[in-house]
Amino acid sequence: MAEGTSIIRAGGGVNAIVPQSFEDAWRIAGALAASGMTPKDIGTQEKVLAVIMAGAEIGLAPFQSLQSFAIINGRPALWGDGMLGVARKYGVKVDERIEGQGDERVAICRVTRSDTEEVIERSFSVADAKQAKLWNKKGREGQDTPWVTYPMRMLQMRARAWALRDGCADMLRGMKMAEEVEDYTVESSEAIPEDKPFINGSKKDELVAIWNTSMRRATTPEELDDVMTLVANFNGRFSENTLDGLRAVYDQEHDRICAGEAPREPEPSPFDELKAEGLACLQAEDKDGALRKWLSRARSRTLLERCTSEERTELKTLEKGLKREIDGEPAK
Repeated sequence: MAEGTSIIRAGGGVNAIVPQSFEDAWRIAGALAASGMTPKDIGTQEKVLAVIMAGAEIGLAPFQSLQSFAIINGRPALWGDGMLGVARKYGVKVDERIEGQGDERVAICRVTRSDTEEVIERSFSVADAKQAKLWNKKGREGQDTPWVTYPMRMLQMRARAWALRDGCADMLRGMKMAEEVEDYTVESSEAIPEDKPFINGSKKDELVAIWNTSMRRATTPEELDDVMTLVANFNGRFSENTLDGLRAVYDQEHDRICAGEAPREPEPSPFDELKAEGLACLQAEDKDGALRKWLSRARSRTLLERCTSEERTELKTLEKGLKREIDGEPAK
């Protein structure tokens, strides 16, 4: 029998195939993309890989991820049933109900965490939907949306999204619900004036780090709004993903301020640790594997935001040097 091959005996359980490396994930993504069994919006190997990686962060196996995610405006979002499944996987109790009649109807979602016994309850009503201009909302070319065909289901999904995102943020890792994201209005891209080019690379990273730091130090909602006003001055010069990230920080810090919590102490820069780990790749037995593992950390947006612009530049220089040193080939 070939090494690494296992036998599944009749009547035995079958474990999910979970990739243990980037190469494993890439091969699985290729097989799934070629199978024709992936959703239309996740049809390429690259998109399947992104969904597998996003799902792995919240404990989903590859095929579960394909069934639970949608790609909307270039970002992975969890369908409502997938979000519920992740929460229950971690032992969270979720109770949902709809109260009232007619325009007085309101969907309520109550979340109880098993680890802390914390209870979070959120609601979304017909009045809320009307205020948000969602009730009887039409799609493109006058097509019916779920707000027209299944309005009660949409109320339920909105209440669920708010309760789970507020109560299980550590489990969902910032993932939003697809049913909610579908309703976001995406402005069409306008031509960018030549004197105001698109901002990317280190300049973008520096601005985003400054804005994120300012929001995390804010003590009033007005201070948060001031930061987002500055962001609005750069309209059309950042990617939608960058703006979504800033909005997510705004929402998080707004909830903190409303809860009466003081600003969190800034986390120390991970630069020294990342630099030491990078240099250690040169001494590893499997230098290529060590480099790939290091790159996944050294390119993490969460870690890079805690570094200064000078530190990010030095890490980029170190990355290039390591690639040249280790076999003289770029890391995949």
